[in-house]
Amino acid sequence: MYQTKHAYETLGEKQIKDLFPKPDYSHINSLIVIGDPIKVSFDDIDIDDETGNIARFDAGIDPAHVHALKTSFAAALLITEELPALSEKNHPAPKKYILKYGFGRVHALMELGLDGWFFNVIKKKKSEDSEELVDLSQSEWEDVSLYENEPVPKKHNKEQNIIDTAIKKIGRGDLDNTETCIFDHLKKIFPNRPKPSLNRIKEAVMEASNTKQKHTYYTESKIKLWMKDHSSEDYVFNGDYDEKRKMYGFSCKHGTLNRTFISALKKFDETGHKSYVVMHFGEVSGNSSMAQKRVLGISEYVSIRKSFKKMYGNDIEFLTLLGAFPQITDVEDKKKLVKLNIPKI
Repeated sequence: MYQTKHAYETLGEKQIKDLFPKPDYSHINSLIVIGDPIKVSFDDIDIDDETGNIARFDAGIDPAHVHALKTSFAAALLITEELPALSEKNHPAPKKYILKYGFGRVHALMELGLDGWFFNVIKKKKSEDSEELVDLSQSEWEDVSLYENEPVPKKHNKEQNIIDTAIKKIGRGDLDNTETCIFDHLKKIFPNRPKPSLNRIKEAVMEASNTKQKHTYYTESKIKLWMKDHSSEDYVFNGDYDEKRKMYGFSCKHGTLNRTFISALKKFDETGHKSYVVMHFGEVSGNSSMAQKRVLGISEYVSIRKSFKKMYGNDIEFLTLLGAFPQITDVEDKKKLVKLNIPKI
């Protein structure tokens, strides 16, 4: 399995040729010639999704589609997918090529910080007896682009298919019945599947296989249940006012603390009352323990505090990191928040 950025930086001409499949548009015109994949800088390509994407009448880039592609590329490179296509411009620089299809992929790769990618240059023979290559007509490019957008006629995995298979593997002893092993197995086999889907699959497999849950993961509803069934103290977590502490209360997942800081700043500006936040953390993997994740959460909090201090000249603690929700099963007390050691700002 190749990582996208590493592949772009390291793969040679022969590797690129062997790895990526070539499309076949001979049914559109038997004279069409697909060039071997080449590495091209985005600076050398005219990329105009408003007018260049001739097969799409709803011109422009769909941000949700680009985000989904970005997530997929960030996870791993699918070498079974065909490459974006270029035509060679018939007039001088500055741009040597025109992007004909693959606009979403190119935008996603740009957002990942790449400065180029691999492409097929598509041309056609001038005639049956000629070896001279020319550009496709506008009509041919429209047909090629439309055909390229057609989905492969195969039946995609439903989540239940994956759940049933994983349960069978556990039953046979081919997969260890632990939360970490189940989730790592799913990520390995389906690196491009969105994480919410992987989590749903994991939870269903664990429930059906009576897997002992090593960690607890929180949602808004899970936080409410923790408050109702376990917590020895009362808190508020939706930006409401906590009469006991005379503060506003928030909860947030690691990685989203910036939004909570802004909400707390607005509360402080409007009312003069400070706020607190309780954090929770995402899935533990072999490369990242809960302790490591919490260290990153503390670093996130301290970094934002330092930014505010630098901006305003002094450190106003209008948002206190009260602690973390208990997440390590059979180790941490379910009734109490986990204390986090916050260094002096």
